[in-house]
Amino acid sequence: MENKLEERLAKLEERLARLEGGESVAKSNRSEKSNPAGMKVGMLSYCGKYESPDGQIGAKFGGDVSISNILKMNSKDLAQVIDAFSSEERLDIIKLLLKKSLTAKEIMEILNFSTTGKVYHHLSFLEKLGIIRKNNEKYSISGKSVSCVLFVILGVSQIFEGRE
Repeated sequence: MENKLEERLAKLEERLARLEGGESVAKSNRSEKSNPAGMKVGMLSYCGKYESPDGQIGAKFGGDVSISNILKMNSKDLAQVIDAFSSEERLDIIKLLLKKSLTAKEIMEILNFSTTGKVYHHLSFLEKLGIIRKNNEKYSISGKSVSCVLFVILGVSQIFEGRE
């Protein structure tokens, strides 16, 4: 137990030294993150915590998953969920709802949609998939979907990282 604490302390001190030196921890740990000690080949580990700016939406998430199990997912189901992220309007709704719960009318006004029908079309699609939920006329990201939504956005940002 003492050895593990010493290891963690050493890693924290190393990170602190890098930060004090002006080097980004994310950049300097890239190779360390791509092959962390003790990770089994074919496994994906993740963890995080999210709280919306208004404090209404929060989630803690984490786990280890087998990449081969991920790749076994039914392509039709996968395509349906990916379709939820293929619309700029749905993405705008998702990003808004990550910040705070809103009514359909508030979403329509913020995003300048011309009709409520357009808003409800997207909301019902996202709700059917379980990405969002409705509670007392307000829509929000469902707790189980917070990590998924953030990982999709993170994945896209990493694909575009360094492009200009």
